[in-house]
Amino acid sequence: LNESTTDEELLNYFGKFGTVTNIYQFTWKDTNKKRGYGYVTFDSEDAVDKVVLLGIHQIDGVYLQAKKAISKEAQEAAEKKKMAMQQNSAINYGNFNSGGMSNMGGNMG
Repeated sequence: LNESTTDEELLNYFGKFGTVTNIYQFTWKDTNKKRGYGYVTFDSEDAVDKVVLLGIHQIDGVYLQAKKAISKEAQEAAEKKKMAMQQNSAINYGNFNSGGMSNMGGNMG
C-alpha cells in the first residue's frame, strides 16, 4: 500500500465484499510511516474467501495480494505438515533415483 492510502479507502474497497469490522495498517515504530501492509477484518469468513479468491487487488494505484490470516497455532501446525511432506518427498525422490529408475531402464532394453 502507499503511504497515502487511508483506512477509509480500504474500507470503501473491501466493503464491497462484506462488512469490515477492523482495519489495521502496520507502521514503523521509529518514523511512524506506513510499512505497506496490514489487516482487514470482516464479520464473516465468506467475505474473506471472496477477497482471497480474487487474488490480486488494485488499491490506490498499488497491486496487492490478499491472504487469509490464520492463528499462530494453525500456522505452526501447517508449517510442520509442510516440512514433513518435503522430507517425505525428498526420501521418495531418492528412492526413485536409486532403484526405480535403473530398474525401469533395465526392463526397457
